[in-house]
Amino acid sequence: MNKILWCKNCILPSTRPNLDINKETNLCSVCDPIINKSKKINWEKRKKEFQNILKKIKNKYDVITFNKVIEHVKKPEKMLKTAKSILKKNGIINIEVPDVLAAALKHVPIAEYNPFEFIKTNIVGTQNLVEAC
Repeated sequence: MNKILWCKNCILPSTRPNLDINKETNLCSVCDPIINKSKKINWEKRKKEFQNILKKIKNKYDVITFNKVIEHVKKPEKMLKTAKSILKKNGIINIEVPDVLAAALKHVPIAEYNPFEFIKTNIVGTQNLVEAC
């Protein structure tokens, strides 16, 4: 009988159907590519590209909408400042956040496979947004 392995990120067991645990990284087949992809990204290059885009679109938009997005951002205050910089003088930023209770009660199949990530992005993310404001 094989020893049960656990993903060190989401703690899913190797007994879960269609899930493999990488023995070198101790990450499951869902978490491993996500975590390792972020290590390969040249963030400094991406930042410069983004800054160039912002220069081109500065003071261009009348309305910017964040529809259930901002609670997933690590630094929402920085994102809002960036959004403000590309608005026209009397522009509007419309922010919609999820109803945390409804999200917690809604049946989302992915939440069954990674409940900690579900809670982190929906509840903790919204809490971070509130604290940032």
